[in-house]
Amino acid sequence: MMLRVLLALVLAASLAAPAAAQSELVAADSAEAVNHRLTEAEFAQFAAVVNRMDSVFQGNTRAFAGLEWKLDAPLTLDSLGTRYESHVAMRAELARAGMTGRAFFLTLAALMYAQRAVHMDDDSYLDSLPPAHAANARWVKSRQADVGRLFRILAVVRTED
Repeated sequence: MMLRVLLALVLAASLAAPAAAQSELVAADSAEAVNHRLTEAEFAQFAAVVNRMDSVFQGNTRAFAGLEWKLDAPLTLDSLGTRYESHVAMRAELARAGMTGRAFFLTLAALMYAQRAVHMDDDSYLDSLPPAHAANARWVKSRQADVGRLFRILAVVRTED
């Protein structure tokens, strides 16, 4: 559910829904994600985790049960990462890819913010963004099929009990 909530936030925000602002990352983490420059290596690690989550989930739909996020506290990269590292199945997948929970969520957030910018579909808008954010948006736009596939996987993997 946590991943679905985050993905829903991006979709809602891209459609200017007011509910999106209620559950965004805290401002400092949001700024960090917007200014974080994605790398091919980081994306490969992220993709490896998501693909493994999909594989594990296909074999056991309850493998990631208990990862849901209660939206009663501010969302931070640290708290999200700690939550994932505390879950046995998720910790194993993160370790297998050599990624921390925080790095997973930083990558996810950077991808989602870039995806939101891509939906603006206006090069002059992209030029007005901070350099890392604009570069991420252009990169995501060039890898739309790959990024979209990973987001679709994350939207399907159930994390609630």
